[in-house]
Amino acid sequence: MALSGSYDFTQTRSQIIKSALRKVGAIGQGDNPTPEQTSEAADELNGMVKQWQAEGINLWSVEWITQTLTASSEVLGTDGNNYKCIRNHTSAAANKPITGADYTTYWKPEGSSGGAWADSTAYTSLNQYALDVNIIGIEEVFIRRNTSYYDTPLRVLSREEWMNLGTKFALGTPYMIWFHRLHTPEIFLYPFPDNTTDVVHLSVIRKTQDFDTASDSPDFTEEWISALVWNLAARLAFEYSLPADERRDLNSMAKEFKKLARLGTQETGPIYFTPDLRLR
Repeated sequence: MALSGSYDFTQTRSQIIKSALRKVGAIGQGDNPTPEQTSEAADELNGMVKQWQAEGINLWSVEWITQTLTASSEVLGTDGNNYKCIRNHTSAAANKPITGADYTTYWKPEGSSGGAWADSTAYTSLNQYALDVNIIGIEEVFIRRNTSYYDTPLRVLSREEWMNLGTKFALGTPYMIWFHRLHTPEIFLYPFPDNTTDVVHLSVIRKTQDFDTASDSPDFTEEWISALVWNLAARLAFEYSLPADERRDLNSMAKEFKKLARLGTQETGPIYFTPDLRLR
């Protein structure tokens, strides 16, 4: 028995669109779609993939990254005392210690090596870090103390839990983290790190890459090809006025292929439930 010896099957954006358009009867076998059909179908395809991100269809988009810690900025206040940055910001009169009306949001009296405060300067905090713009979630986190190579797992907090912390600036080895999803996402550590040589290790979820050109391959594993084709066809069925019974059949096929693809990309392994006693 002769085998190919290859494992590189995939389809480009163009092939996915053509296959979907054939299934809704928009083009015939061997025909090519018009530029308008291609453009509109590409918009639907990208919109569908972005929607799937919200469903957690991104096991292959989980990456392991690290974040080194950087000491907080320190400045001298107008009272002659040192102040340590507790929230990243660009300086302005309103946040100048100690005369700024809002300075306690960004500074606390602490430190020993503060320099002169300067306007329009980026000041940074030891417990706050910006992540890559393509990161949309955190799966697991731990912090490694590099002096002992001891790892401490971090519990991911909700916004409400973070806001309800009584003091966000107690010193210690962090054991909790808040992921603030913005256009440029951020993480906040708790307690306030007491060691700048520690390194945060994060298992993060990144965005699925777009279909920008006809030759782009999907940012999916190969078992998702049929799911992409059939689900795109189901989305296009309304635009091409397919009868209700044909739309139902398309939707049924699309759901089945999507279900099978999800089963094929689930992470396997035992599941354990352990109470978190650290907060009791």
